[in-house]
Amino acid sequence: MRDNAEQFQSGLVGRYQRTGKSLLEVLPDALCQRDWMHKKRNVLDKLPKRRQKQVKQDLDRIYYAQTNAAAAAPIGSTGAGGGSD
Repeated sequence: MRDNAEQFQSGLVGRYQRTGKSLLEVLPDALCQRDWMHKKRNVLDKLPKRRQKQVKQDLDRIYYAQTNAAAAAPIGSTGAGGGSD
């Protein structure tokens, strides 16, 4: 398990962008927390309305999954990664 000091949030804005870059230089193995809420919103906006509810549920299950195997399970139910609408 990594020390909390090695975790920081990405997507820093303004003057804090420089801080984020310097943190990566000092702690290259640090975990980087992404802005999941905005990423999810951007993904859902690209989908037809009829698919958004199911994909949102699947994305939430992926995000909150305890293991990689559990995170991969919902992908098949959305049809993500292939086909067209």
